[in-house]
Amino acid sequence: MRDRPKVERQLKTIAQAIDDLKRKHNALSAAAQSSFALAFLCIVENRLGEMLLTAMRRDLSKRSKEDLFESHGPLGSLSARIDFCYALRLIDKETRSDLRIIKEIRNEFSHFPTLRHFNDREMDLIFRKFIQYKVGNDNMTLFGNKIVAVIKKLFDDDEQRKLVLKFLKDAKEWSEP
Repeated sequence: MRDRPKVERQLKTIAQAIDDLKRKHNALSAAAQSSFALAFLCIVENRLGEMLLTAMRRDLSKRSKEDLFESHGPLGSLSARIDFCYALRLIDKETRSDLRIIKEIRNEFSHFPTLRHFNDREMDLIFRKFIQYKVGNDNMTLFGNKIVAVIKKLFDDDEQRKLVLKFLKDAKEWSEP
């Protein structure tokens, strides 16, 4: 009976260690999901830039191109690239809509000090904007489906498309809890 307080202290220490592990796992999971979303958007942003460059004059100087795409240039933001690609008929209306929502998801991951998960309440409000959203479904799965759809529309070359999809599949598996 004298060991009971000692056992209770040990159980309390174990419970605290488990809670600490849960918090760390949650933080790692959120960081992985954030990294997955940000990696995808980097690929998309670069691809939209490539598509715009292809649609531009061939004799445009390197400096002019750099000025257009630098961070404060007219095509420096993801929003501008999405809108210009749509204006030039390089992407369709559905892809533009999906990319705008995906951009909001990226912003939620990258511009807020707290780590987010795809299924957080704040994220769920953004995911509701997708036509395919269903209450109770996993938002990470919906995000993955949207990624595949967008990649298929942005990459003409089958080999490039397969390479990007493989990278994203590996990244998604790594980021799942």
